Amino acid sequence: MVALRHGNGRDWWIYKSSLKSNQYYRGLLSTAGLSAFELITIPGLVSRDQAYTFTHFTRDGSMMAHFSTYASKYCQRMDVDRCTGELSNPRETDLNPLFRPADVGSFILSPNGSKFYGFRLDYNDSNYLTGTYQYDFESDSLTYLSRYSGGLFTSPNFKSVYFYAKVVDSSGLSTRYLNVIEHPDSLGLSCGVIMFKHVLQNSNTMLTAPNFPNFRLGTLEGSACDTIGSVTLKPPIVLGLELSIFPNPSRDKLHIRHKQNSQATTQLFLLNTLGQVVYTTELKTEYSNLDAVSLGLPPGVYIVQVHTGNNAFSKKWVFAP
Repeated sequence: MVALRHGNGRDWWIYKSSLKSNQYYRGLLSTAGLSAFELITIPGLVSRDQAYTFTHFTRDGSMMAHFSTYASKYCQRMDVDRCTGELSNPRETDLNPLFRPADVGSFILSPNGSKFYGFRLDYNDSNYLTGTYQYDFESDSLTYLSRYSGGLFTSPNFKSVYFYAKVVDSSGLSTRYLNVIEHPDSLGLSCGVIMFKHVLQNSNTMLTAPNFPNFRLGTLEGSACDTIGSVTLKPPIVLGLELSIFPNPSRDKLHIRHKQNSQATTQLFLLNTLGQVVYTTELKTEYSNLDAVSLGLPPGVYIVQVHTGNNAFSKKWVFAP
C-alpha cells in the first residue's frame, strides 16, 4: 500500500495492488476521512496472479512503478494524474531474463523513474553474480554495482538510494552497514556507489524497502484540482508589536501574549506548513488561549502570525499531543 499527495496539496491518494496484475485498489484520504476503496482495471495490462510486490512513485509523483517478483517477474510503469488519481499509459518490462525466480527481494525506482535497482541472490553460479544491480529502462542495460545484496530503499528526500551489507570478519564477527547510491538517476557506475557509508547499530536483517511518501509534493498550481485557497498574508514586519507563545511544544492549549503600541484591531492567523490558514480570530486582550484539541488540529508544525494595522509578527509552534 502506497500514498501519493493529491494535486490539491492536502489530500492523499492511496493505492494497493490486487491479486491480479492488471487491477489496483484506489482510495482518497481527505479531511472527510478515508473513502471506500474502488477496484480499478488498467486496460492494456495482462491479468495474471501476483505476489511479493513493490510499488513506488517518482519524486514528482507523475509516474508509478509496480514490481511483481514472485516466480514471473515484471515491472509495470504508469502515468499518474494527481488530480483524478487515474493511472494511464501502461508499459510493462519483462524482468525474467534478468532475475531468477527466488530473487524476490526489494526493487526500488530511481527518483526520476528512468532506472530501478534490485539484487540477485547467491546461486553459486559464476555466470550469475550475486549482488546489487542498476537497470536502465531506455537502454535496456543492467549494471553490476556491488557484491552485497540487501533491502533497497529511497531516502526520504528522494535524492539517494540505500542498500544493506553484512560483513563477516575472519573471527566470525559480523558488522552491518548501509551503502549509499548518491546519484541514482545517473547511468551505470556514474550513479556513485559509496560502500559502508553508515554502520548499523543492531543485528536486524533488512528484507524489504520502506515506502516513504513524498511529503514535499505540493499543489499542482493552475491545475483543475488547485481548489484549496489560502489567505494571502502580509509579510511579517516588526514595528511596535511584541509576541510570545508558550508552552512550545504544547500538548493541548497554547498561551499567546501580544503587546502593541497602537489601538488597531489585532488579528491572529494560524498557518500549516503548506501556508494555508487553518484558524483565525481577533485578539481583544493582551493574553489569549488557543485550544488545539477543541479545534481538531492534527499534530505538527504551525506558524502563529499576529497582525495589527500594517505590522505583523510570527512564531513557529509545535503541537505535539
